[in-house]
Amino acid sequence: MVSKDDEIEKIVAALHDTYKVAYVAPGHCTGEPTFTALKKAFGDRYLYAGLGTTLALGVTPRSISGDGQTIANCHGRGGSEQLPLAAREQR
Repeated sequence: MVSKDDEIEKIVAALHDTYKVAYVAPGHCTGEPTFTALKKAFGDRYLYAGLGTTLALGVTPRSISGDGQTIANCHGRGGSEQLPLAAREQR
């Protein structure tokens, strides 16, 4: 079941504005509409959290792939795309 866009926007706004959540790392069951809303609200503070990803916590949390590379978060029309940071910088 997918939530309505207005419900998603209210929840995302509450996380960002009311609760002052610094970073988000949604899992696969969150769904594409919510991924998009979270990415829009959190920008660089939206972490990819796909299968096999390790989240490095600290002053600046980041997503790390299985081979140890930092993952950039990219969302295109087809959905989530996992790219090592170096690949994103070449785009």
